[in-house]
Amino acid sequence: MLARPREESRRGRSGMLAPMPVYEYLCRECDTVFEARRSMAEADAPLTCPDGHGRVARRLSVFASTGRASSAPAAPTRSGPGPCGAGCGCHH
Repeated sequence: MLARPREESRRGRSGMLAPMPVYEYLCRECDTVFEARRSMAEADAPLTCPDGHGRVARRLSVFASTGRASSAPAAPTRSGPGPCGAGCGCHH
């Protein structure tokens, strides 16, 4: 197994551990899928699987992130008296 980077080298200016991306890998010998936290510079460096095999390929990770994005407010729905609906303030 390859040596892990020393913790001191991953510390940022504040002394806190710098965030590291998590990459997904596939062992081509035993078909094990596993994750490794590595710097972007180390993403394609040689790596062994948890069982010690060396034929490992980085997988394309597909993920979705949900959250609030700036978008236009929803249009008022027509559900009340008047031609504009209850969401309108014109009170026709």
